[in-house]
Amino acid sequence: MCLIVDKEKFKIEIAQEDIVVYKVLEKYRRFVESPCQGFVYEIGKEYKTRMKPFFNRYYCKITEGFHSFLNEEDAKIKKRRIQMTSFSDKSLHLCCFRCIIPKGSNVVYGKYEAKDAVVSEAIKIIEEV
Repeated sequence: MCLIVDKEKFKIEIAQEDIVVYKVLEKYRRFVESPCQGFVYEIGKEYKTRMKPFFNRYYCKITEGFHSFLNEEDAKIKKRRIQMTSFSDKSLHLCCFRCIIPKGSNVVYGKYEAKDAVVSEAIKIIEEV
């Protein structure tokens, strides 16, 4: 998942309160995993990383950081799209999860496949929705 932001609108913000977001993850018995990067999460544990924005002449693309949807329905649409186009058994394990970006985290808002999305430097997976 890559977040795209118009170069002129790129801004790193600090979350003033916890932000509820949604992720599409592969669910297994004891953990969940991001389908693109293969990052393994434990439900309820907070994770931190650094964002890495890349700029060109017109836009900023962020490939590293915790990518999430701002809307639950957008995450569910993405899950169905992956399942319809994947030939892998891994798509059978896909689920949508409610997550929290903790207050004080660095965030960048933008678009992913024309949907409202955010990249953050911290996240906690809360529950399946």
